[in-house]
Amino acid sequence: MIISLNIFTQLEVLPVELLKKKAIANEESFIRFRKEIQQNHLSFLKNHESVLITDLSEVITEKSGRILENSSVLIGLPKES
Repeated sequence: MIISLNIFTQLEVLPVELLKKKAIANEESFIRFRKEIQQNHLSFLKNHESVLITDLSEVITEKSGRILENSSVLIGLPKES
C-alpha cells in the first residue's frame, strides 16, 4: 500500500522555484511543468494499491476579510473507487 499524504501539490514547489531562478520560461511553461509532475505522480499511484490524501486549494483571508482561493491541484483527479 502506497500512501500519498499531503505531498501531491508539494512535489513541484522546489523544482519550480529553482527553475524560476535559473530558466528563461513563461508562466504557462511552469504551469505545464507542474501539471506534468502531478500527472506523473497520479499515474504512479494508479499502478499500485494506493491512497491519495491532498489539499485541493489554498484559501487566503486578507485583513479586509476578502477571501481568495487558489486551486493547488492542476489536473483532474479520479473519483473515489
